[in-house]
Amino acid sequence: MAVVLGTNAGFVTVAPTTDPAGTNFISDNRSNATMDTTSAGNKIVTELGWYCDGATEEANFEVGIYTDSGGTIPDVVVGSLSTTNAKGTTVGWKKVTGLSIALNGSTAYWIAVQLDNTSTITNSNSSAGGAGNSINTAAFTSLPSPWGAEQSGGTLAYSIYAKVEATPVSGSTDNMSIIGENIY
Repeated sequence: MAVVLGTNAGFVTVAPTTDPAGTNFISDNRSNATMDTTSAGNKIVTELGWYCDGATEEANFEVGIYTDSGGTIPDVVVGSLSTTNAKGTTVGWKKVTGLSIALNGSTAYWIAVQLDNTSTITNSNSSAGGAGNSINTAAFTSLPSPWGAEQSGGTLAYSIYAKVEATPVSGSTDNMSIIGENIY
């Protein structure tokens, strides 16, 4: 398997569970972001996560969504960042749940993760075929807003995801019962 937008990277409707088996890249002591475009219709991000490819020391990580200004780097944070999250010491998907970040449909965004330094290098996975990637090595203790200067960029897909759900339409009658009305 590889890192693929819509499957184990970018915007997904089902959180990934298996090893993306991509090419390793350094995750600790920096901020990494991958770009993707939401599908049509407004969305709510309920979960953000990334793949930790190696058992390393405990560290804090942060996740967030950034706007895209049409350049090669993220712009500013959408909603708020999730800033205090324990990575643990095992290999696997690291995630933050219970989020509610509103996004516009058919819009490019950057999904970002920052991992504090670990004594042993912590890697994640990437593959060719992404919409954009950015590394900020100056942002090694927290996710910045605005993102700032880009240290690297390209078109890799990083194993960073945002689980999205469609937002309900105001006034929707889905699952609504009509009471007291007889229909013949």
